[in-house]
Amino acid sequence: MNYFASKANLNTFILVLIGYVFAWPASLSADITYKLYQPDDWPADIRSEIETSIKEAVDLYNKYGSFNKNLSIRYAPGVPTANANILGIIKFGGSRSTRTALHEISHTLGVGTYSGLYNSWDANRDGNVWTGEYATSQVKEFNGPEAVLHADSTHIWPYGLNYANEDGQLKRVRHIRMVAALRGDMGLMTFLKEPDLQLAEIGGSAVFQVQAANFQNCQWYKQGDPEPAALANNEKYSGVSTDTLQISNIQNADEGQYFCKITNSTGSSLNSRPGNLVLEGLAAHWKMDNDLTDSSGSGFDAAHTNPPAVFAAGKDGIALSLINDPKHVQVPGSEDAFNFYHLGLTVNFWMKSDLEGWHGLVCKQDRDGYSPWRGYVIETNGLGQATFGYREVGGVTSDVAVTDGQWHMITATYDGETGEMKLYIDGEENASEAYPNAEPLLSDNPLVIGAEQVTGGTPLEGLIDDVRVYTYAKADTEILDLYNNLTEPDKHLCLLDYSEAVDVSGPEGEPDCMIDIHDFAYIALNWQNSGIYPASE
Repeated sequence: MNYFASKANLNTFILVLIGYVFAWPASLSADITYKLYQPDDWPADIRSEIETSIKEAVDLYNKYGSFNKNLSIRYAPGVPTANANILGIIKFGGSRSTRTALHEISHTLGVGTYSGLYNSWDANRDGNVWTGEYATSQVKEFNGPEAVLHADSTHIWPYGLNYANEDGQLKRVRHIRMVAALRGDMGLMTFLKEPDLQLAEIGGSAVFQVQAANFQNCQWYKQGDPEPAALANNEKYSGVSTDTLQISNIQNADEGQYFCKITNSTGSSLNSRPGNLVLEGLAAHWKMDNDLTDSSGSGFDAAHTNPPAVFAAGKDGIALSLINDPKHVQVPGSEDAFNFYHLGLTVNFWMKSDLEGWHGLVCKQDRDGYSPWRGYVIETNGLGQATFGYREVGGVTSDVAVTDGQWHMITATYDGETGEMKLYIDGEENASEAYPNAEPLLSDNPLVIGAEQVTGGTPLEGLIDDVRVYTYAKADTEILDLYNNLTEPDKHLCLLDYSEAVDVSGPEGEPDCMIDIHDFAYIALNWQNSGIYPASE
């Protein structure tokens, strides 16, 4: 059990709060920051543990929530576990894990410590049951309509991260969202829902929405360089001073990050996490021509986990060689930027391998510490067949092996509107399955090339070339074009939805994916020879 400072009495808290309001200007960001207090006096191993844990915890809070807080991080050998107070002071003693850091940060944000101007911690409890509207709604969203959030004078459960057996990556995320809801119940300005990523086409529209509590005004901004730009209602934007921003007639210049800034009566402000507006198109392209540069211009250069990367003759010039190389390639910065795959996805690449078995090709997924597993993976199975799946949804498997020592183009697509998942081998659709009620969960990890996990599990033994990721599900014709761009002669496929009874012949006497005089002649000839004649009675 963690220990922490007792709640200040109301008068003391008011004085402290007033001091903080006047000492800190209204923030233009929503980030937790921290400083180590006299770290040179700490034992080196303990300092390393604390630095790692607090960085991981703060990064998670800043990724999944909107909070303004400056933390002072201290090492206190006399503290049995760790403790924290509303002033932002965290003392690490015997417990220095990331879970401990997350738990203690929640105390600096008011969990079990707030007895302030509006609606205190204890005012939201009935015995050991939390009665506040927002957190009660949040736990029901997580655990079902019968779920109850419990709280004593200092802790909550579930999602309090009070003990090691309560830990896990998904539970950490839910802990942060629960802290945001608890602050809302205590009358503190907070975002209960952050804006989601929006995928749009040129000329289309997008809607960003937040849910906030305890604020007076809101304003939408677009992230700019160097400063964000406040939006105004016009033909492009509407709802700029509401919780819902609508963007019309989207063009290339509209792609980027949008966030909502809320303010309260004291002049304090809080920004939401940014929501990305992503256009349908090419997200990244790694040609593997002796480097790992992203040739799309998006800036997502890949990195080998044990440089230097090795290259060899490929399908298109040069390829990345992972033969006798237990390492793999990751794409820094793709953790959030590539989390559009629940709306639409195409992954296209060439591979060459003669080793059957489970081998990762391309993935963006979370496994270790996650339940359920999340994200997508393209790999070969024990029979050398290609497989593509969304971990918590389902998948498809090819009916042919691709580990025959030849170059094969593998294409995986997902349509977020229909839930249809397809797998193409060498430009031809090979397997498909629809999951219309799918709700894919998003991955915290970066895109990985050449392995099945970010840890490098089940790596590819072979070559991989010309890897492309798109933000939408490509059509059959587009995929065939990708194949024909690198093959001679061109492959011809009948992609038209003609019945075999209609497309029955061609110039060479075989169906040719066209309805013309050849088909008419064949049908007429067979009708004359059928022995069936019109008759009247």
